[in-house]
Order: sequence, then C-alpha cells, then structure tokens
Amino acid sequence: LKGASQHHKTLKDIDTRSEVSYRTDNGGDDLPPSIDGDADTIVEQMWTAMFKRLTKFKEENAHCSVPARYSEDTKLGHWVMTQRRQYHLMQKGKTSRITKDRIQLLEELGFQWSIRTNPAEMWNTRLEELVAYKKKHGDCLVPQRYRQNPQLGTWVNTQRRHYKLLTEKKRSCMTEERLRKLQEVEFVWSTTTSSIASKPGDKSEPNDSGYEFIFET
Repeated sequence: LKGASQHHKTLKDIDTRSEVSYRTDNGGDDLPPSIDGDADTIVEQMWTAMFKRLTKFKEENAHCSVPARYSEDTKLGHWVMTQRRQYHLMQKGKTSRITKDRIQLLEELGFQWSIRTNPAEMWNTRLEELVAYKKKHGDCLVPQRYRQNPQLGTWVNTQRRHYKLLTEKKRSCMTEERLRKLQEVEFVWSTTTSSIASKPGDKSEPNDSGYEFIFET
C-alpha cells in the first residue's frame, strides 16, 4: 500500500509539473500568482482561472467557440482545445485530466465538445431546441439550470442578456434576424411577473418598445 501511495503521489507531481510548464510556456499573466499548495489545489486554481477567461469570452461573443489560433488570447485558444482533447480521451477510456465537475461547468456555459458546428449553425440548433421545448411545455420559459438540456437554459438566458444590451445601445450579438425569429416563437424577453403575464402585441413586446435598435453586422 505504501508503494501504491508513493506511485500516486509521483503521478500527481508529474501532472502538476505539466500544468506549471503549460503556464510558463503560455505566459499565464492572469493565472494565480502563487502556486503554493498541494498538486490538486494548484491544478484546480489554474483551471478555474482559464474558465473565467472563457466565461468572459462567452459574455462578449455569445458563444464558446474560441478559435484555436485566437490572436486576442492565444492561451485561451490553446486551453479550449486542451479541454476538448482531454474530454475525448476520457470518452475513449484513456487517462484524462478532465473531471465530471469540469464537464458540468463547461456544458452549463454552453461549451461544445466538437468544433464542427459554427456559431450561426449552433444558434439555429438552439432555436430548434427551444421550439421543441415550447411544443412540450407550452412556453419558452426554459429554466436557466435546465437539467435535461443545460446548454439550452444557458442559451435562453444569453438571448435575454444580449437583447438587454441591444436596448441599451451597447455591443450585442442580437441581430435583426435573430430578434425576428425569437419573436415568431413568442420568446419571453424578461422573466418578471408583469412581462410573463403580458400578451403578444402589447407594449412589452420588442416591436413596440420604442427602442432604436442598433444591429451589428
């Protein structure tokens, strides 16, 4: 047992050195400045720091499809590809650093394990899922933490946030076409009681809000 314990510790140390090496090779400007602590703590702190950068990217772009060669943040592009590689290793039953907790966090953010789908196709796929949800439940009020489809819950919340940015004349990924498609399925732009109770066509509808929309091209 003592030998097995020592072997496990050695593997953890190797994993930690690998992560620290990755940090050194890629700058790690906003990663935790201190790497004191046991191997698990160090690795988790570094992973969380990169996850926050992905979250910021999602807020600004409405998707998690960071290019592998992302000029604005090369470290993030590399990290995203690493998460996909580790996930696919796990799927094949091979040794992987991805954990169930990390998978859950990434999927709740709307992370895609395959890069074959471009953002526009991804948006339309989520819209189709929303239509299916409405047929089943009678409304578009998808819970933000929707267990059956975490990505849809996150996507619905993202549409509301970008619509709000649009009404405030701020940078938004809500286009005229997307706004029209969402209106056609009677999307609820606010989850307040008054908005949910309002009927299509009244002043709470985006068409009659009086906002001057500025769409990005």
